[in-house]
Amino acid sequence: MSFSVAGIGYSPSEQVRITLFEGAHLTTFDGPYILGDILTDSKGAFKGEFTINHEICCAGATIFVTGTGRRSHATSQVTFYLH
Repeated sequence: MSFSVAGIGYSPSEQVRITLFEGAHLTTFDGPYILGDILTDSKGAFKGEFTINHEICCAGATIFVTGTGRRSHATSQVTFYLH
C-alpha cells in the first residue's frame, strides 16, 4: 500500500521522521516502523510518498502515521483504517 504524506509547522530545512504505529487491539503488529525521513522546505513544510509492506498489518486494522521533527520535536499524526 502506497500513500502520500504532507505536513506543515516544522522548522525550515528540518528532517522529519515518518513512523508507522499500531492501532488499538492489534496483537500481531511488531511496530513501530520507521518509514524514513523527509527534509522540510524553507517554510517548514514537507511532502513525500511511502509504501507499507502488506505483511506489516492486516485487514481491519487501525494504524497511525506520525511525523516528528528531529530538531523541533513538533509532531503531526494521521489515522488509517485498513479494509
